[in-house]
Amino acid sequence: GKDVLRVSLDLSSVEKLVKMSEVKWVEPWGVPKMFNDVAAGIITVQPVWDDFGLDGKGQIVAVADTGLDTGVDDATMHDDFQGRIVNIYDRVGDGADDPLSGHGTHVTGSVLGDGSQSNGNIRGMAPAARLVFQALERVTGGFGGVPTDLNVLFQEAYDDGARIHTNSWGATEDFWGNSLHGQYLGPSEDIDEFMWDHKDILILFAAANDGVDTDNDGVVDADSLSVQSTAKNCVSVGASENDRPHDANPPPTDYDIPWGTGSWAIRFPVNPINTDHVSDDPHGMAAFSSRGPPDGGGNKPDVVAPGTNVLSVRSSVATTPGNWGELPPGHPLRQLYWYFGGTSMSTPLTAGTVALIRQYLEDVCFHSNPSGALLKALLIHGATPMAGQYTPPEVGPVPCDSQGWGRVNLRNSIFPKNPVKMEFRDDQADTLGTGDHKDHSFTVVNVTVPLRATLVWTDYKSDPMVGRGLVNTLRLSVIDPNNATTVGAPADNNVQQVTINNPVNGVYTVRVEGVNIATQATTDEKQDFALVVSGGLDAADVYIKDNPADIGRVPSTGIFYNNSDIVVRQIDDGIFQHQPLKKDQTNYIYVKVHNLGPAAAKDVKVTMRAAPYAGTEFVYPQDWTAINPLRIEPNGIATGFPNIAPGASATAKFSMDPGMVDKLHGWMAAKWHPCLLARVQCVNDGADVGVRTWQNNNLAQRNLTQIEVPKDTKVVFPFVIGHPLNNERRIELVIDRRKLPLDIELLLDPKDTKNYYEIAGLPPLPSPLIDGSEFTLREAELVT
Repeated sequence: GKDVLRVSLDLSSVEKLVKMSEVKWVEPWGVPKMFNDVAAGIITVQPVWDDFGLDGKGQIVAVADTGLDTGVDDATMHDDFQGRIVNIYDRVGDGADDPLSGHGTHVTGSVLGDGSQSNGNIRGMAPAARLVFQALERVTGGFGGVPTDLNVLFQEAYDDGARIHTNSWGATEDFWGNSLHGQYLGPSEDIDEFMWDHKDILILFAAANDGVDTDNDGVVDADSLSVQSTAKNCVSVGASENDRPHDANPPPTDYDIPWGTGSWAIRFPVNPINTDHVSDDPHGMAAFSSRGPPDGGGNKPDVVAPGTNVLSVRSSVATTPGNWGELPPGHPLRQLYWYFGGTSMSTPLTAGTVALIRQYLEDVCFHSNPSGALLKALLIHGATPMAGQYTPPEVGPVPCDSQGWGRVNLRNSIFPKNPVKMEFRDDQADTLGTGDHKDHSFTVVNVTVPLRATLVWTDYKSDPMVGRGLVNTLRLSVIDPNNATTVGAPADNNVQQVTINNPVNGVYTVRVEGVNIATQATTDEKQDFALVVSGGLDAADVYIKDNPADIGRVPSTGIFYNNSDIVVRQIDDGIFQHQPLKKDQTNYIYVKVHNLGPAAAKDVKVTMRAAPYAGTEFVYPQDWTAINPLRIEPNGIATGFPNIAPGASATAKFSMDPGMVDKLHGWMAAKWHPCLLARVQCVNDGADVGVRTWQNNNLAQRNLTQIEVPKDTKVVFPFVIGHPLNNERRIELVIDRRKLPLDIELLLDPKDTKNYYEIAGLPPLPSPLIDGSEFTLREAELVT
């Protein structure tokens, strides 16, 4: 343990203090200060929402900042947060509201505001995540709620279940105005200490807004990081420019001004910065964003995200609009949302993105309680290096002291584009001592994309008396098929990366070596790590579409039980178009299988079953017997596929004899909704061998519900509409064949959620819940 005191002394007393044997270390107190819808597209969160449905559900994010709107979790709280607040802590004692700047409310909106007040248009990156909020600001100003030992702050949120903790504040100078830029001090040590002791949390800090061109050379100076952002283990976030050009319509009152305007003029007095606009190039750095390197070696910031003119939630009690601009007068959302800028804004955008990565790991990969090191590794591995906007560019090859490893790119971090395949290793029991090494083999079969490996480890805290350097040193290296070795860089950083732009076919060995593990000698603890590798790896990725929009990644949005890759045919004619079951004869089922991987799918096997019902319980790795299915055909397996080439598809065929068809009709007559259930496997798909993580995409189902309407009769067909916010509603479809042609087939296919709810007399859902995946409609096939 340690005792930390924050005291105010006359400078003449400091010499006496440092000579006391009880005192280990004296450092200046860094005074904490704030570092304050388009961004979602820039960091590719929008396509992940649209294509895969990740929303942060199940994740808890802690935000420590000024205050949160009214400060009370009741009807007065901004609707964008209501119902998802785990706890609000008033760490000062004068209220948790946000009356001064509205900074904390805006920051929280960027993490997880759900856009309730804007019809879902202005929302945070993880709109379904839950919140622990820690109010730090005094009503008179200043961050009086920051404890002397930051472990106290983090533990409070951790105990409430938060595994992501984001902070848009920090210290860059002491009480007397002396610079602390880049220094590794007590707060830095606290951050590293807490993450070492709690390997499953990731803490984020804003890099600060102290970028300045003091020598008038048109280049922002180095060495302006906050004390907190120099911590080795946290994610330090800088700011890139947003994409809100100055001719946008409608603009706020202060939209995209040049960097040489107002108070910035003295900081950026010459071109190319001076006349450049602040939000017109998402591939460039925000001039104010603090630069590295940290004192004592290593690299910071880690990543950047948009930090200029970010639109988010407005505190309803804020009295002084210390913001970057408001929505135009008369705009219906003017009192609900406004603009801010700073690394304060880029950091919560990144934190919300991390919440989606964590949801992906837990819900899609079945990797429970992932390490903070893995979250950081995936974030950095997918980051896009920016080209910069000036000549010469203000950024260099990554990692550099301005953009770190690049701009956040969520899609690339968890759903890289074909033919790239990604794998990770994250086992806290897999540790290294000095001289130990772990080898991981990866076979490259597609050389059109780079092979990349990223290593991250949570290092033991450094001692501010000694400096920031690594305590435990690992080394990443990649050995190619010809036995040539590429060593990871930077060597003095606990994030290392190797990129081989022109790989060759063959087996690569990715090695992680324990160079010097100091804790092995002092505390008998070895070093764990997280590793991410991507490239044209030897992997098939077979899948069956859940719906026409499914692009072969889970989770996929859309209706999953009306599968477009499973069809019934009344005769074996090879036509891939669904027909109703026809009684008293053999029917056929066609199942289309796709291969998304860079390697050919080998020894493909499709298993087909039928069950009276399955619904959402049919998920990996549930056993077939849990839903009491019947096998289609004697063994229920279609084999003998040729190898399915990358990007190609093949069709399996099953037959159902008349007895099976009658069985399914019997289920339908009992008002069940029988399901055809398919599973596809192949020997080199990682879902089958537990390496890669697309398991649910190897499963598919199609519901079958039909009734016969004899001519000259009227039939009432009941079906159910399920509403996510209300109870189910049973409604009836009346078919009167006395008034219809003799031959007609009617398919009831849910496509417009809003209209179906209106038919059922249920209230419409707020956006973004208006989505086919959010409701249940049992389809009806009417056979005449």
